[in-house]
Amino acid sequence: MSLPFDWFVRSTGRNHIFDETTRRLPAIGKNPFVSARALLLNCVNRDYADLWREAWDDAYLADGWLSSDPRLTKWSDHLTAGSEWKWETPLRTQLDRRQALVELDVIVTKALGLSLDDLLLMYRVSFPVLRKYDADTWYDQNGRCVFSVKSGESYLSRKEWESIRDMKEGEEYSKTITETVFSDTPTERTIIYKAPFFRKCREDDYKEAWEMLEKREGN
Repeated sequence: MSLPFDWFVRSTGRNHIFDETTRRLPAIGKNPFVSARALLLNCVNRDYADLWREAWDDAYLADGWLSSDPRLTKWSDHLTAGSEWKWETPLRTQLDRRQALVELDVIVTKALGLSLDDLLLMYRVSFPVLRKYDADTWYDQNGRCVFSVKSGESYLSRKEWESIRDMKEGEEYSKTITETVFSDTPTERTIIYKAPFFRKCREDDYKEAWEMLEKREGN
C-alpha cells in the first residue's frame, strides 16, 4: 500500500507480480503507525469488524495525522469506540484517504531506512501518471474530491468543473446523481461542494509528514 514497495516492483521490469517478486519484498515488522492507517483505509464496512477488533492496538489512540491541514477529519473521531467497529471508524472523505496513503509512504520509507530525498526521487522519476493526477485533482472544504483528471474520482465533467472552479468562500454547488453502489435499485443522491476549492502538493505533504514523524519519534 505504499509507494516504495510499488517502486520496488516496478524496478524489476515485470508486468505482473509473481511469487519470486513477493519473496524479495522487505519486511518492516510490526508498526502501529502502519497498521492504524491500513485498517482505517480498508475496514470500510461491518464485514471488517472482526479484523478491526483482532488488530486493535491502544497505540492507535496516541497516534494522529502527520499533517496540520484543518480540513482533515479529527483522528480521534474514528477511534471513539476503541476496538469495536462503527460506521464512523474508517476514513471516508477522499482528502482523508489521500492523506493516509501519503503518510503510509513516509512511514514505510523511514522504516526501510531510506531518506526523504529517496522518497521524493522515486515519486518524481517513476510515477509520472500519479504526478499528472496530483496536478489536476481538486477538493472542497469538506474533503470531497470536486474534480480530477483521473477517471472515476469525481462526478463532475471538465465543463462543469470549469464553470465553478472560481467560486468564492462560502458558496456552494450541488449536483444530484443516480447511483446503484449500495443497492440494485437506482437511488438519487445530492452532493454539495463547498468552496473555495484547492489542490494538494504531494511533495510538500511528504516533507511535512516526515518532519512531524521525526518529532513524534523523538529524532
